[in-house]
Amino acid sequence: MDTATAPTEDDARQMVERFVRRFDESYRLLACHAALPLILTPELVHNLRNTFLRGQVPWVAEVDLLLSELCRPVGYEQYAMDAAVRAYLINDLQARVGARRMQDVARLLIRYIHHLSRARSIFSDPELQAQQLAAMVCLDDQREEAVHTLVEALQKNLEAIADSPTATGTRAELTRLTRLAQTLAPQMEAYPALIAYADLIRRLLADPARTLTEEPTQVQISVTILGQTMPAPGGLLPPESRNSPDDRVTPARPGLALPPLYGRETELALLQQFCLEPVNHYVVLYGAPQSGKTSLLRHLEAALQQFAQVDVCRIDIQAIQGATTERAFAYLATQISQSLPAGVEATGVEEGTTFQSFLIEALDRDDINRFVLMLDEWGALPVATHEKLAHTVRSIFEMRSEIRALAKLQVIVSGGIELYDLGRSEASPLLNICEAIYLGDLSETEAVALMWEDLGSLDLPEKLVDDLASATYDRVGGHPYLTRRIAELVVQATPPGDPLAANALATALGEIEHGDPLLRRIIDDLRAYQLEDAARRLLSDPPPFTRLDDDMARLELIGLARPAGETWAPRNAWLAEVVGRVLDVASPTVVAPLDAGATTATPLPTWVPHLIHIPAGPFLMGSSAADGMAYADEKPQHTLMLPDYWIGKTPVTNAQFRPFVEGDGYTNPAYWTKESWAWREQEEIVTPRWWNDSTWNGAQHPVVGVSWFEAVAYCRWLSAQTGHEFRLPTEAEWEKAARGTDGRIWPWGNTWEHGRCNSEEAGHKRTTPVDQYPTGASPYGVLDMAGNVWEWCATKSGKSYPYQWEDEWQAAYLEADKVRRIRGGSWYSKKENVRASYRVSSIPRNLVISGLRVASHSPLPGSES
Repeated sequence: MDTATAPTEDDARQMVERFVRRFDESYRLLACHAALPLILTPELVHNLRNTFLRGQVPWVAEVDLLLSELCRPVGYEQYAMDAAVRAYLINDLQARVGARRMQDVARLLIRYIHHLSRARSIFSDPELQAQQLAAMVCLDDQREEAVHTLVEALQKNLEAIADSPTATGTRAELTRLTRLAQTLAPQMEAYPALIAYADLIRRLLADPARTLTEEPTQVQISVTILGQTMPAPGGLLPPESRNSPDDRVTPARPGLALPPLYGRETELALLQQFCLEPVNHYVVLYGAPQSGKTSLLRHLEAALQQFAQVDVCRIDIQAIQGATTERAFAYLATQISQSLPAGVEATGVEEGTTFQSFLIEALDRDDINRFVLMLDEWGALPVATHEKLAHTVRSIFEMRSEIRALAKLQVIVSGGIELYDLGRSEASPLLNICEAIYLGDLSETEAVALMWEDLGSLDLPEKLVDDLASATYDRVGGHPYLTRRIAELVVQATPPGDPLAANALATALGEIEHGDPLLRRIIDDLRAYQLEDAARRLLSDPPPFTRLDDDMARLELIGLARPAGETWAPRNAWLAEVVGRVLDVASPTVVAPLDAGATTATPLPTWVPHLIHIPAGPFLMGSSAADGMAYADEKPQHTLMLPDYWIGKTPVTNAQFRPFVEGDGYTNPAYWTKESWAWREQEEIVTPRWWNDSTWNGAQHPVVGVSWFEAVAYCRWLSAQTGHEFRLPTEAEWEKAARGTDGRIWPWGNTWEHGRCNSEEAGHKRTTPVDQYPTGASPYGVLDMAGNVWEWCATKSGKSYPYQWEDEWQAAYLEADKVRRIRGGSWYSKKENVRASYRVSSIPRNLVISGLRVASHSPLPGSES
């Protein structure tokens, strides 16, 4: 997930200039015109270019813009610009083409919204309203009407809060309206009272304690805007806090001082957002031991206690370590009962059904609007217990749409390796319904700041502290616990006024090695999960990075491994040395971690395919009974969990395949399997089947007439040229990239639409350039997943559903001369045969109809789209 902070005005200017330098100056005009809508779609960008910039800006700029850093995906075929980027471009538009053009763009947007409101739309009603207001504020004759609409909506929701102070949904709507007012502020500068009023409400919703302290008078004052008297913002506060800043916050648990929070502010804000907005998923918070999970949850608990409409129960599962299922459910019910208003009893709760009934009764009260249940240190439970609990949590989640009381519940589970193992072994009862947040190491800046918190008390020279902090980072990376523990030990060993010992760091590390429980836990976990051999492999010869390597992923979650570009690596140099001594492995060379914001990306040759990231998680594979075009081998539709991976943005083009042909691709047997090399020599294959035919060999057309043997050889050749592993996608990876997670029939949705792809219905009767159909992109922005050219997968034919995940790029799997899957259809396929779930097989020698698309387990810096 992208949790980066919003760009500043200067950031926005630099982003726009990078975009223009990368493509062409004409692209600037398209970006300026596209800045006015709050949400962009491929159709809307096409309309803008076609109406205002036809002949000035190439059509390919449409997709280039949507996939650039100026835009971010916010939904299926929906993109948005950050507020600073949007404001910069709107100002640029007005400066370059004048206010008249901006008003013309606004009128086109209003017509487009009217069209969407009459048709089946991918926009919700609030999104359509926001789009309309964004256009209206740009028109002199409609601006005041837009302001009236916004004022009335704010007034209506504030009055609803006064009637029901704990109404969570109303607060979410107020948050949306105040963000909208903030976004449209540059066009509403003639209404400063509205802008200031909306900003005060926004701040009060986000941080009531701080806002009440900073603005004790303003929150109690009503204001008049366009003749309407608006309620005092203080009505958002709990009644007992409206007149006394000192009483504004519900006290935290007595006697429990909050631990410091370093480098986790983004995660805290994200968790708070999940807890306050309507519940669409639960949350899994995971990381290695001592990564700050408990500290983060305690800060979240304190932050949520500022909101009167939220009840919180944080349960430390370690208090019932090793508990049976019956004891665990009884303990959870008792803790929940004690955290809720009086009158909620927890008796007879011993298994999932009675626990679910207890929750329904406990939450079915008007004085409870949102209940946040935090289950901290999930791994303290035995496997059998936490598996049963996980399935109960899933059942509760699935019933929330039917039982109103359960819709009030948000669940946050924290843990480590046990959550990973649960997802792998039990069809992901939690991860299928959860947003995952991983806590990694701190950046160097954050780690140095953390050390200063303790070392600053020694009154040492600033350079000396900085040098010690940097040396610590070199030894333990950004490990939060080790960084803080070293600082504490140095302070304990340095009397006030004394100089810092030359061996202060070595002394602290020695004390940690010989007596700290963290190291003992890592060693115990290595043995408990039978990972000693995997650790030896990590320390002696770090393997290539892939999320399919379960052992390395487990080592990451017990705190010993981390991804380091193309390989796995020990988490830090000190841990590698200490664990190496325990396992009798020589000290390895440890790759230094990248600091936050750093990059190793360098420009790549144009023949290297661009990659799109497909995030880890579940998706619907196969076809349901509702798809009347489906064949038997597409059923049953089922949920499949995949790790994250990268896939080619487009099929491999002739231009990208050419270096393979003109280099040693067809002459070096190292790239070919034994069977395929024998076939190549026997058939004297030296190019793809249609390589010299002008009908098929356009540079940006997909290469066609490629056998499965050649496709595998090309991936191996590309890996050798780049030093990065490329491969063919599995059938499951191909399908997820083509349709997203929701089981849609075609990449764009469940309704056939002409003009979305090159199939028989398009009438081309040949391939087309791979970027000719940007509106046919999948939810991830992957192009040409329907039609144009069939694409080889690594998967053998005959694999039935439910699909069983396995490594399909291992040598033995590739060596077999078996029929393989091809996917996606081609220029001559009918619409039912370019569905994302449609399965076809072909012999690996087939030279006639197929092309290929590459995949990878990790990104190649510089190749990401």
